[in-house]
Amino acid sequence: MDDEEGGEARIPSGPDQLILRDHLAVDRTQLANERTFLAYLRTALSFLVSGGAVLVFFEDVFVLTAGGYVFVALALISFAIGLYKYLSMKKRIEEEKVAVRDSARELKKYLQMRMLGMKGELKK
Repeated sequence: MDDEEGGEARIPSGPDQLILRDHLAVDRTQLANERTFLAYLRTALSFLVSGGAVLVFFEDVFVLTAGGYVFVALALISFAIGLYKYLSMKKRIEEEKVAVRDSARELKKYLQMRMLGMKGELKK
């Protein structure tokens, strides 16, 4: 992996190369996941408060009472969907962090070998 013109070793580029930008991207993704969950939670609370208010203030009107129960059901559904999406994305992010950490170790080993003049390749 020597550069023909300068005789310097180049770090291989590819999907296994780890740089600061990758770490920051994982952090941004994690924060976006949390923001999305909070949006689902806010929506669920809005449905719950609306449904509860309708049930308390309009308990004599059947149509409005039914609508209140629909809002409460939508609150539970919205919360369940948001929680499911949050947990599944959190799991994917954690798996990606492990892969990134493993890539960093491989890159470090490769650079150490190159500095010592040994020939080696990164695992793919």
